[in-house]
Amino acid sequence: MRFGSDSSWFILWDVDTGAQSYSTLYRDHDLVSCVTFSPDGKKIARGGYFGTIKIWDVDTRKIKMLHTITGHTRGVYSVAFSPDGKKIASGGEDRTIRLWDTDTGEHIRTFIGHRRSVYSVAFSPDGKKS
Repeated sequence: MRFGSDSSWFILWDVDTGAQSYSTLYRDHDLVSCVTFSPDGKKIARGGYFGTIKIWDVDTRKIKMLHTITGHTRGVYSVAFSPDGKKIASGGEDRTIRLWDTDTGEHIRTFIGHRRSVYSVAFSPDGKKS
């Protein structure tokens, strides 16, 4: 289970015991607006109100920062990993959906056309649609 809040704290719990899964909690400088696990459970992506996306490795039981992604001009409200875990889609207050490479953090493309903020993004099970 994951937890993010507008207080900037990022906490993981073991859902079976209710105990915090990590002895060191991560405090981010951006307010946490959304979080998601990769399909294999080894990475977490988090969107922030200041427009950043951060990807962490959580497989080793020590939260290790992999990438800080910038590109949204306003808050990121939703993030989703592709089924193969190689891409992240993000949507936000800037009315765009952006696609990123999870290994490099590089921008792949931007989808435009929304008239309002994007609050949710998802991939189809085959990863061909988002």
